[in-house]
Amino acid sequence: MAQKRNMKDELQQLKAALGLSVSDKARSSSIAFSKKGNRYSSGQIDADTGLIRIASEQGALAQAAAAADHSIYKMISMIEVSQPGADVSPLILKFLSDHSVRTGETISYELFDLDGKEIFSIDDVRKALPFYTPSFPILEKTKAAKASLPIAKFNAKEGVSAALKRYAKEGIARNFAMYEGASGYGTAVITKKKNIYFAGQYSSFDRRLGLHSEMSAITLAIMNGDDQITHLGVVSSKHADKACNCCGICRQFIAEISAKKSLDIEIHCFAFDEKSVIDNIVHMDRYLPAQWTNKK
Repeated sequence: MAQKRNMKDELQQLKAALGLSVSDKARSSSIAFSKKGNRYSSGQIDADTGLIRIASEQGALAQAAAAADHSIYKMISMIEVSQPGADVSPLILKFLSDHSVRTGETISYELFDLDGKEIFSIDDVRKALPFYTPSFPILEKTKAAKASLPIAKFNAKEGVSAALKRYAKEGIARNFAMYEGASGYGTAVITKKKNIYFAGQYSSFDRRLGLHSEMSAITLAIMNGDDQITHLGVVSSKHADKACNCCGICRQFIAEISAKKSLDIEIHCFAFDEKSVIDNIVHMDRYLPAQWTNKK
């Protein structure tokens, strides 16, 4: 017998998730529901550039992917300010459809205003964009992966560098690629609470709406209410004996988060090979000098 839905509980969770947003404007929140009984809540993360803004739906799905929990069947969202005619984003519908295509799961989507009034609903996001029918195969990892939270405790005896590299490589194993065998990126972050959060990249078919592993790991920490990040480590399967680097987009994203949260994140860039001792350590003032901002 199907369990009765508790709308009051879901709306309360959505309102609570609004508080996780990194935004000084109209906020949004989302919850992704998995068939394994898990829920992944996220607020939105705004960006001064606009181009690297993370919608709450993206944050929720990125957390599910980092937990190797791909069986998302429902997404609900709440917006703080309604703009009739512009509330439902085709880009979000596409993002949800892409997840559905790669997992083979049918995803329903509902959007509510702050008062809990339904603005939009559809039982299968793929029906919302009938002209968009990508034919990518279902990823094998979505069938066999065992869900587990991508969170660990930092052991000082292991050391910062060793822990970051180990869990960044764990992050690669949890990436959400476009196709089988794609190269991977992984990131781990350490917080003042001595927690480690790790994730891989969440790729997008259009190579525009995805989240890089740095963005995914930082989002994971923030949406768990643990935003005082002290260290970040990144590794890539593409770079066996040469340290990889954060791309320009991620440098800007990290710089903006650092400014908004008053952080001074120590960034470690690793080579993938375990025998390699390469560990380039930088801070944002050197990694992204003359940082751009729209603030006066």
